[in-house]
Amino acid sequence: MNSESYIKQALEQLPPNDDARIYTSQELQNNDKNKKRLLNSAKVIGQGIEAGNVIGLIDISLFHDGKEGTVFTGTDAYVRESFAKVIHINLENFDDIEYKQTVVVNEKGKEKKTYHLSFTEDGELKEYTSEVALTGVAYELTAEVLADFNSVVKDVKSTEQDVTLEELGEDAVLAYLKVVYRYLKADGKIEHREMLNIAAYWLNLKLVIRLKKRIEITDSIMIIPKIWQPL
Repeated sequence: MNSESYIKQALEQLPPNDDARIYTSQELQNNDKNKKRLLNSAKVIGQGIEAGNVIGLIDISLFHDGKEGTVFTGTDAYVRESFAKVIHINLENFDDIEYKQTVVVNEKGKEKKTYHLSFTEDGELKEYTSEVALTGVAYELTAEVLADFNSVVKDVKSTEQDVTLEELGEDAVLAYLKVVYRYLKADGKIEHREMLNIAAYWLNLKLVIRLKKRIEITDSIMIIPKIWQPL
C-alpha cells in the first residue's frame, strides 16, 4: 500500500470525535467551505505547502476553519496549535510515534493535564508537549493515524490530488492572482504583455463574467478592489 492510500484509509476509520473534524482530500473539495479549509490548512498548518498535495486534515480549530490541527500529504504531516511552532513529521524517516496524557494533582486536589507526542526521526527522539486539550486531541488522532504506517506502507509518495484553481473556487483564484499581481508589480510597473497574460488566464478559467464586479482589467492597469489591497 502507498502512503496516500494508507492515510486516507486511516482517516476514514477514525471514530467520530466531538472536538475534531476529519476530512480526506475528496471531502475538502466538495463545497466552497471545505475548499477554504483546504487552502487555510495548506497555508497555515502546512506552512505554505501546495494545497493540491493535501490528502487529509484533522481540524481542531475553534471556528472549524482549518487553521489548527494536523495536515497530511503523502510524505509529511504537520501539527499546529495556536501560537505554537508547527511540528513537522517526515513520513519517509520516522518511527515509534506515541501519544500519552499525564495528570498531576496539586495540594488542593486540582488536576493539571499535559499532552505528549513523541516520535523518532533519523534516530533522534523528538518530544512535544501541550497543556491545551484540543491540541491533545490532534496529538492523539495523529498518532492513531500513523501508528501502523511503517508496517503497512511500502511506497511513500506525494502526488497532486487533481485540484485546479477553478475547482477551489473564486477565493482561491483571487488569492493566486493577488500573489501574481504583487510579484509583477515588484519592479514598479506592470508591462502590457504581462497584463495580456493575466487577462488570458482569466478567460481560460471562464471566470471573467462571474468576477467582473470584483476586479477590472484594462489595457495596462489592473484596478484592485479593497479586498486586494495589501494587508
